[in-house]
Amino acid sequence: VNNGDFLDPLCLSCEVFTFSTFIALLNQKTWQLEFFSAKTYFTIILALVFFGIGEIIIKIFFSKKLFVAHKEKRIMLLSQTPINLSKKLTLGISLMMLVGALQILKKTYEISLQVGNTDGVMGMLASARVAYIYTDLSLGTDLAIFSFLINAMGYIFTFILVYNTVHFGKRSFSIITVFPIVVFFFTAALGTGRTVFIRYIVVIITMSVLFVYQKKNIQKTSVPYLCKLIILVFLALIIFFTFFQILGIFTGKTGNLTAWDTFSIYTGSSISAFNNFITNYRPVSHFWGNESFYGIYGILNKFSSYFPNESIHLDFVY
Repeated sequence: VNNGDFLDPLCLSCEVFTFSTFIALLNQKTWQLEFFSAKTYFTIILALVFFGIGEIIIKIFFSKKLFVAHKEKRIMLLSQTPINLSKKLTLGISLMMLVGALQILKKTYEISLQVGNTDGVMGMLASARVAYIYTDLSLGTDLAIFSFLINAMGYIFTFILVYNTVHFGKRSFSIITVFPIVVFFFTAALGTGRTVFIRYIVVIITMSVLFVYQKKNIQKTSVPYLCKLIILVFLALIIFFTFFQILGIFTGKTGNLTAWDTFSIYTGSSISAFNNFITNYRPVSHFWGNESFYGIYGILNKFSSYFPNESIHLDFVY
């Protein structure tokens, strides 16, 4: 199916499940885990089988000569020209993002004061997080939309930066391109959550790998290249989790958890939580995807109270 490609979607999915299970087993005594149920094994295997079938269908469809020729032509066109935005446009976007970020900072600080923040800016994020979880306080619709736009701009400029760097090296690098990304990081930190940074590191790694594949026209991942990629990812994860721990201290999330505890929870607890969900599942809502599509239901709730407006914060299950 994967033609020896270790980064093939199906192969990568199996690798992630295996890695998550391995981390969970290392913490079996600490978390007092039970063996996974037959339902869990059956559900995962069935999901991977159908995922593999879908991948095979797509590969057959896009293996036609017409699509291959079109793809090669598109790759040639993309790899010949860097993405260059004018400095005025980039600075203008950065300035608007900064104005929005400062407004979000002001509102976040005000929210933290409303729930008893007495430590000034240092205690702002921890207090604001308590407010977001346990009260109805929020940024408001206007600033929430502004935050969404800042996130969108952050990803767009990240795409430009990674694409130009991989395809054209240092000669295409512009420090101005980094400005919107810095504002994006600042705004993301004000959100008091750390999931956005996990998502961001995944996006960075995925884009980098895809652009390298595109540039070198790699059809499958060799073992030497995979080893080199694993080392780079490992170094990136060390830097990421260091920043992750520091942010956790400011938001009051890290507490007494060690770096290993944090790493284990975010990489291994998901498989044990999934097992617990499958084993003890009790339907509590008649809305399909009530948690996965909370954003869509939240928008529909603005028009009709018939639709739920649920919080994404769920009880811990490990």
